[in-house]
Amino acid sequence: MNIIPAIDIKNQKCVRLYKGKADSETIYYENPLDAAKKFEEYGFTNIHIVDLDAAFTGDFINLNVIKEIKESTNFKIEYGGGIRDYEKAKEIIDLGIDKIIIGTMAIKNREIFNRIVKDYKENIIVGLDVMNESVLIKGWEENSQMNIFEKLSEFTDMGLKNFIVTDVSKDGTLKGSNVLLYKKIMGKFDINLIASGGVGSKEDILKLKEIGIENVIVGKAIYENKLNLLEWVK
Repeated sequence: MNIIPAIDIKNQKCVRLYKGKADSETIYYENPLDAAKKFEEYGFTNIHIVDLDAAFTGDFINLNVIKEIKESTNFKIEYGGGIRDYEKAKEIIDLGIDKIIIGTMAIKNREIFNRIVKDYKENIIVGLDVMNESVLIKGWEENSQMNIFEKLSEFTDMGLKNFIVTDVSKDGTLKGSNVLLYKKIMGKFDINLIASGGVGSKEDILKLKEIGIENVIVGKAIYENKLNLLEWVK
């Protein structure tokens, strides 16, 4: 099992939200680089960064922070938040970011998304945020009225393999992941599925491992000291 620590950035600070609500933030680090360095000291090699300002408003005020993390650590970084045009995708990749997570654009603007897939297919993770199996977009604020399984079928038909699926109702709750949803997805698709949302204990991680999940993003459980990180470093 590969644990990927999450760093959510809002107003250039490391925060966590509750169920994705913008007004429910808790600040854990004034400087997100401090969080990244802590994870690197533990021996993790991958981190998951979400730019919440970009996701909610389209304002990329945190790129300097992300660039600093990239330049100051040896992490492989997957980055998401507000990437809704080709130029921004290229800019993020040109910063040296290893994987970009695309959500809203993949749903709303297939012409631009197809262009990015054509040029940067190996750099793309499709991010699907769901509530009751419906895909949410625009920073979780709008229901696309599209079913996650239909979208997964479309994207896998394009040859895409890397997906992050987040159950928004679980995110930040520490009450466990939506194991039933992930099990259903794993039964239907041969993909690299990264689980996200709700992990609050070692037992939650082991339940995901039991159904074949190899990668899980963990955020609040780390910041609230619910896990012994040394157990999960390879």
